[in-house]
Amino acid sequence: SMSLFLEKNGMSPKRPAFLCGGWYHDEIPAQHGGGIPGFKTWPVGPCDRIRPAHKQLNLTTWVKEATSLTPEYIPPSAEKYPEDTWEHVTLTDYWAAKHKLPYHLLTFAMENQDHQEALNQSAVLFEDLIEEHPDPPDYFYKNVGIVYGRLRSGSNHCKMIDSFSRFLVKTNEGPHETEQIFKIIADYLVHLKKLKKHGVKADCEAVVVNVAKKAYRKLKGLRKDGDDTDA
Repeated sequence: SMSLFLEKNGMSPKRPAFLCGGWYHDEIPAQHGGGIPGFKTWPVGPCDRIRPAHKQLNLTTWVKEATSLTPEYIPPSAEKYPEDTWEHVTLTDYWAAKHKLPYHLLTFAMENQDHQEALNQSAVLFEDLIEEHPDPPDYFYKNVGIVYGRLRSGSNHCKMIDSFSRFLVKTNEGPHETEQIFKIIADYLVHLKKLKKHGVKADCEAVVVNVAKKAYRKLKGLRKDGDDTDA
């Protein structure tokens, strides 16, 4: 079995074992999380490092190892290669590998009572990823918005509003799938109206307010002049 193989070959830090492309056959039932008994995978670049399940990895060590194994180069524009070419597949895999670590840091944090160090690490990596990508896909903004929303520092509120708004502007998901995020933006615009009524300036920068209004108008199908939530 794979479990026996890893017990013999995957325990030594000097000879690390990696998984690329997922397990061929889970030995743990899917309803219990899948995988191999006694082992856990930690995302590192395009693959996963296989470690004993009892091994609780230091987050800094994990991030350092993962970033060192993630390919670094200046990727070409996505328009350069048609979707049916191997070059396009390689480019897609590159961005997926870059997204993998910040996303799994987010899931790790959510599984550990909003672990703040993991969320901070995830936020930094997402910010770098979005800055590097020539046209970030919608889910980049959605996931980093979740990160900002779970960070306990109040200074991340406007970053959450900005990220969720950009997600709504870009996404093709329907109203049902985006309902919760749309409510966050709608509630924020109501909050802005109350601030304006009391002569208080918006608590986020104008660029954040504008993209929030744009996201709201898109989902409500309203023209700018008919938007009754304008702050």
